[in-house]
Amino acid sequence: MAQSTKVNNDADAAFKTAADLYLQGRESIAYPMLSAQQKQNTILDATTAMESRYLLLKSRLKLDDAGAEKEAINFIETTYSEPHGQMLSFHLGEYFYR
Repeated sequence: MAQSTKVNNDADAAFKTAADLYLQGRESIAYPMLSAQQKQNTILDATTAMESRYLLLKSRLKLDDAGAEKEAINFIETTYSEPHGQMLSFHLGEYFYR
């Protein structure tokens, strides 16, 4: 009997893995995965792309990346998802407080 090979056809698998890592409090591992995904532009739908960008910015703020400040402000001002904009505003405030 031939051994079957399992193929992952889920285009958003990297995002889902990174999101799970972020939710587990492993931002330092999730951050490079989300960053690579953004650079490769491998996300298929707009909602997942927005969620990925949100998590990336949130990770950068949590990891005290000074360059994330301007990008977070831009995201807050331009996102179509008001809840994500409000949540990122909260994390930006925490970043400033630290």
